[in-house]
Amino acid sequence: MTPFEPYPSTAKDRTKWILTRRGARNAVDARRPYGSFVEDEIGPDGTLWKTATILLTNAECAFRCVMCDLWKNTLPYRTPKGAITEQIRYALGNIGPVRQVKLYNAGSFFDNRSVPVQEYEAIAGLLRGVDRVIVESHPFFVGARTWEFMSFGDWDLEVGLGLESVHPKAYESLNKMCPLSDFARAADALIQKGAHVRTFVLCGTPFVPVSEDLEWTYKSIDHAFEFGSSVVCAIPVRAGNGSIDALETSGDY
Repeated sequence: MTPFEPYPSTAKDRTKWILTRRGARNAVDARRPYGSFVEDEIGPDGTLWKTATILLTNAECAFRCVMCDLWKNTLPYRTPKGAITEQIRYALGNIGPVRQVKLYNAGSFFDNRSVPVQEYEAIAGLLRGVDRVIVESHPFFVGARTWEFMSFGDWDLEVGLGLESVHPKAYESLNKMCPLSDFARAADALIQKGAHVRTFVLCGTPFVPVSEDLEWTYKSIDHAFEFGSSVVCAIPVRAGNGSIDALETSGDY
């Protein structure tokens, strides 16, 4: 393996290319979140809401996106049963009253390997009394499990979807394995079921020329709002995951 090896053109080869450039995972505890904090965020009514973010420790995401470094805080095996409930209970025990809770899990909340469906009711019970719960998911996993989780809650559900970029070449090259039509399907299904959509887009997107990056970031934000997003988060791409460092060397980032 060499840092100058060209970025592959197929999903299978891209995944291998990405994995071979990884470093070591961080040491994490399956019974504890790897982070939690409280901050003020604009709520749906336009006022500041006290918001808790719990960074869950769980099995790695099923997909291997070139820009992702969240795998560093994941488990190399299936999440043990009961672990997610214990993590949330522990975090909430150290957090005062909040209106929103974000359950971010470095992947997809509705991936059964990451968050076992058997824990949905217990998780929902721990969140009783908040106004809104925000989770994140790859569009592929939005479906029956999403509606089941919603059925246990007395709060509004918001699901964060990674749109990343609508730049055609860049979107395909990110190795997200999700056509834009899947994003549209997931967003529409969530809205039809009464949930809300939060969308993540990238700034400094790999494979987008620097001179065009701001324009394509704006286009991606517009696309997200056109498909019903309530919130759009613009996230700067960062080096340090091995793959982005290699792309920086080759001039693709």
